[in-house]
Amino acid sequence: MSSALSDSAVKTATDGWGGDTIEYWESSSDAGLLIMLTAWDTTIDADEFFNNYVAFTDVKMGTSRSTSQAKFIRWQNNGNDVAIKRISDINVLILICTDTSVINELNASDYFATFTISASAGSNGSITPSGNITVFSGSNYTFTITPNSGYYIDNVLIDGVSVGNVTSYTFINITANHSISASFMNYWTTYNESNSGIADDLVFATAADNAGNIWFGTSKGISKFDGSNWRTYDSYGGCGVIFKDNTGNMWLVPLPVYSYLMVVVGTNYSIGLVSHAVSAIAMDSFGNKWFGTDGYGVYKDDGKILTHYNSQNTGLTSIMNIRAMVAIVQAMCGLEHKVE
Repeated sequence: MSSALSDSAVKTATDGWGGDTIEYWESSSDAGLLIMLTAWDTTIDADEFFNNYVAFTDVKMGTSRSTSQAKFIRWQNNGNDVAIKRISDINVLILICTDTSVINELNASDYFATFTISASAGSNGSITPSGNITVFSGSNYTFTITPNSGYYIDNVLIDGVSVGNVTSYTFINITANHSISASFMNYWTTYNESNSGIADDLVFATAADNAGNIWFGTSKGISKFDGSNWRTYDSYGGCGVIFKDNTGNMWLVPLPVYSYLMVVVGTNYSIGLVSHAVSAIAMDSFGNKWFGTDGYGVYKDDGKILTHYNSQNTGLTSIMNIRAMVAIVQAMCGLEHKVE
């Protein structure tokens, strides 16, 4: 190298050259192929060697390269064939051949093999790098997946097979073409009459049952969503209140004007458990269920007895719905009801 580069450049290019593998092949026509695999302590060392060896070979072989990529450069001149390739962060491969034809005879073309990884991202996110990426045989390559603000990674597919919602993926020892694609979802999804099976856009109440279904009380019926499918119950009109108790039972108050109370236990239900229109439901720390009514006080259900509280049998000075709501909130907090 010293005849082509300065002494300092030669020192930079050769310092730390150790742990290497050198092979020499000869063809039947006595053409030779020298293969050198260099191992370096750090990526910086490998970078310095690669860059300086390229500069050296440009001088010796001429700057007209037959292949020129970021990590793979090949020169062919006057029957000689020289190539240098970064095959990992710390490994640099060098091939020097006195006759280009020997590459085919010795199957040395494998050292020059490249593959393509097609990387793509759906809307609302990115994958880095993206597009058709050329990689070297036996190398590793990492992709990073990033969602836009307000979105999350929904799925990542490797060659069409899901690997979950990973934030990065590394192809190891690449020996074939591959693909990677990412999709993204909004943290918030809007469901309405036009894009889902919900009964109506006017929603009064929501609750989740123990099976993971989400119940919606709308002006036109009760809709249940299991994450994929919708089902609407509209035999009793709309629904103004939905509540799940500590046993997993769903309590529903249909419309209009909160006309009666239904409790859904599995697929069965009962109707008319409270004799007045119910406008709110809550449960206190003792497991008692409290039902606020539209102008008729509150009911307490302890699982055995249904007790009715109103202005005639308690200290309530008003039986308006607002007072019933106050009673329910206080019951949830374990406080004694007091009207000033």
